[in-house]
Amino acid sequence: RREEAGRLFELAMTHKNRGATEQAAQLFDEVAEIASDNHDAQYHAGMAHLQAGDLAKARRRWLQCIQLKPDHIVCLFNLATLLAEQGEVQEAVDIMEKVVVKQPGDADNHKTLAILKFKQNHNGEAVEHYIKCIKEAPLHADCYCGMGNAFVKIGKYAEAQEAYTAAVNINPGEAGYLNNIGNLLVRHHRFNSTAQHLALKYLSQAISLDGEYADGYFNLGEAYSAVNMFDRAMTALKTAIHLDPSRVDYKCTLHLDMRKLCDWTNFEEYTRDLEELWQDGTPPEMAKREAKV
Repeated sequence: RREEAGRLFELAMTHKNRGATEQAAQLFDEVAEIASDNHDAQYHAGMAHLQAGDLAKARRRWLQCIQLKPDHIVCLFNLATLLAEQGEVQEAVDIMEKVVVKQPGDADNHKTLAILKFKQNHNGEAVEHYIKCIKEAPLHADCYCGMGNAFVKIGKYAEAQEAYTAAVNINPGEAGYLNNIGNLLVRHHRFNSTAQHLALKYLSQAISLDGEYADGYFNLGEAYSAVNMFDRAMTALKTAIHLDPSRVDYKCTLHLDMRKLCDWTNFEEYTRDLEELWQDGTPPEMAKREAKV
């Protein structure tokens, strides 16, 4: 039986290397059935099922792996990630807390736990783990970005600005980082002309890197509006709406800027759309927006 498992494993690897994920997963599963007491066989079968898109089978195999080897760090990490993707965030947190105890020097372990804590709105704990991530990897731009998001949630905007700026300094070629700092300046330094012009700089860079970035155009429009450049604001906002027509807040902001500029082009159409959106109270999309930066 062990020889058969070895032969099937080699065949499974061949299928995997050829990109035949479903065939590979089936063969890895056969190996796992034969070598039911081998944690590596269970782990590889789980990975194969993950690559084939069968999360339920991946989960089952990884649980078997951990039963056989409770300190299998990589398997624990992958299982936590899978559980979080399936909406079982607390279960994922429980696993990641064990992982960071067993492997406290790994930056990505702390980053993953911080992300999970952020999902639970435990933002103070998220910040703590982002700080631990940065201690292990001082140039980890994603951790600075995530820490900025957590600071925003708890109202520490100066700390958020510092974290976002660090992310941009480390990786100035990431449009999302530029959008974050620009968005923060737009929202929380609304009447500071210097801050708004700095926001324009960051947001212009963001859309130059990603011309399909709807939120970048929206925030750019907000920044233009803050410095009374309503014509440019409208152009940016219309681009945002074109890229993402579903966003209610884009339409609301454009409507306001059209009134400021006395531009009545398609004004009745926008008014009608907005009246329909707000007829039953605050639209869900706007309610979500209020919780963001």
